[in-house]
Parts: sequence; structure tokens; C-alpha cells
Amino acid sequence: MDLLFFPLLRVNQRKLQRLLAGKTVLITGASYGIGECLALRLALPTTRLILVARTEEKLLTVQAQVEARGGQADVFPCDLRQPAEVEAFLEQLLQLPNGIDILVNNAGESV
Repeated sequence: MDLLFFPLLRVNQRKLQRLLAGKTVLITGASYGIGECLALRLALPTTRLILVARTEEKLLTVQAQVEARGGQADVFPCDLRQPAEVEAFLEQLLQLPNGIDILVNNAGESV
């Protein structure tokens, strides 16, 4: 039924894995909704995920789900509305050995 109503939503998993091999993907708003779904979709053995959100407990849950699927994820609890937290987060990012290849800026406050 999904393919009938949403034919463009089908993802070629092999192509996705090939395109993201060796990449580091930072996802903001990764603890709920679109960010969480994206993290789970990108839970690939050769892709490193950096998951950012305010809720550390939920981030750890998403991290465990990513790792259960064979992916690798690091979590960074951060309220991106707070300049001091953003500054501390950026300092941590600068310590990453290979930097960030892809940024998905999904953080936002739900209605």
C-alpha cells in the first residue's frame, strides 16, 4: 500500500550505504520525530552518526537502537537555543578526527 501511495519514498539501501560509506553525519533534533527516524534509517555499519538533542535519555535510547542495527553513533546532549551549550558542543566537535561530512539541521520546537 505504501508503494502505491508513496512510490518515491522507497530507498535503495545498497546505494545509500555506498554513498554514505566512511561519512560522518551530524543530525540535530535526533531524539524524536524526523531526526530519530533519519538516525535509524542511516544506522549503517560504515557511517558514523553524531546525534544532538536536548534530551540525553532519549538520545541514549536512539543510540542503542542505532547500534542494535549495526550502526555507530555518538550522542551530544545540547540545547541549541543556549549559546553557552552551543559553544561547548562546538569545542567537542573540533576534537573529532575527521570532521563532519553531512549536517542535517532538524532541531526545532514542536507546536
